[in-house]
Amino acid sequence: MKEIIYSMEKIYILNGENILMINLKYLKGGYIMNGLGIVAEYNPFHIGHMYHINQSINKLNPDFTVAILSGNWVQRGEPAIIDKWKRTRAALNHGIDLVIELPYIWATQSAAEFAFGSVSLLNALNCVSYQTFGSESNDISSLYKAAYKATYETEEFKSTLQYHLDKGKTYSEAYTIALDLETSNPNDILGLEYLKNHIKLNTNIESSTIQRIGSSYTNTDFSGKFSSASAIRKIIKEDNSIETLSETVPDKSYQLLLDAYKNNDTVFLEHLGDFILYKLRVTDSKKLCKIVEWEPGMENLFKSAALESNYFENFITKCKTKRYTRARINRFLIHSLVDLNKESVKNFNYFGPPYIRILGMNSNGRKALKTISKQSSSPIITRPRNDLRKLDEYARTCFEWEVKTTALYNLIRDKTGKEEFSTPPIVLK
Repeated sequence: MKEIIYSMEKIYILNGENILMINLKYLKGGYIMNGLGIVAEYNPFHIGHMYHINQSINKLNPDFTVAILSGNWVQRGEPAIIDKWKRTRAALNHGIDLVIELPYIWATQSAAEFAFGSVSLLNALNCVSYQTFGSESNDISSLYKAAYKATYETEEFKSTLQYHLDKGKTYSEAYTIALDLETSNPNDILGLEYLKNHIKLNTNIESSTIQRIGSSYTNTDFSGKFSSASAIRKIIKEDNSIETLSETVPDKSYQLLLDAYKNNDTVFLEHLGDFILYKLRVTDSKKLCKIVEWEPGMENLFKSAALESNYFENFITKCKTKRYTRARINRFLIHSLVDLNKESVKNFNYFGPPYIRILGMNSNGRKALKTISKQSSSPIITRPRNDLRKLDEYARTCFEWEVKTTALYNLIRDKTGKEEFSTPPIVLK
């Protein structure tokens, strides 16, 4: 026996012990769509990602799944190992119905901005009811409590944070202590940022955790079936028995990866090493101070290291300190290559992504897109050359960064810089 309870914004359907929440704002023409959102990089797609998708679907039984996928550059400040079109195809082959691009601006900033861009896109679709994310602790209650504390920063929180920073703790360590959070694991910290943005944006999206299994995010040692993406990239980078990856990468994803490897179409930051050293050697220190991720003193350290180093890894060794993590250094370096300065991102970090760029879909994703096109609060881009003409300057400026950074990415691959306008969304039947 079902009992239906109405509120101002939601319907709660009680069926025995189960409760289904439906957002009224997603009810259009008598049809309700409950979408599941997953934010991902799939760099590359592996069995752990497939596990996450399957567990999420089994747990929530959504009408469709949508991935917010980083483009050709990822949050660690590196180029994706294979391009966004191959990674989109991998996602569509393994449980995702619709893939939407997280633009470069948000995909390559710190966790807070990465989460802001991702949650903003999910919210703009107006038919996503759930978001799931991997979690080491799998304790959504504790993460929610910490998220509220971090969102409404008290003087006690700020003073505790500063105290531990002054004592030499990293920001992540000090942040965790100030929140009384028992975990400082990367997936939990990123999940915390998602929750903070759901609170700030007042979304109607329900968040849920999926227990992370296997190797940790940062573990570069190959450990079989549930090895990390970092370990997979290391094997490919070192030309070390790529055939072993068939154990940890699903068949169709493995074939995409193998083809890219054989065609010399896998990409690593080291491929840009000479460009980076050149840029740092010839750029004025005052200009470097304006780059996103810059901190006082960073420009002198990096310029000096660039002048003293004759190869990239030697440069990185000279720059890496407890204060500057490798990811932080990498992000500064790629932003310096494209001259992304702090002034440029102010509006982006205030207003968020201005459009929904479709990278790919299957038949169920096409059905979802029809509903999204009617309900979304942001314009949809499927054919950039035509669609951008209808958009405002803010949206076009955002897309220009995509064009510029993809041109840089394709320079490594010996491909043209016009791909953003010539490649249509992937459509699988």
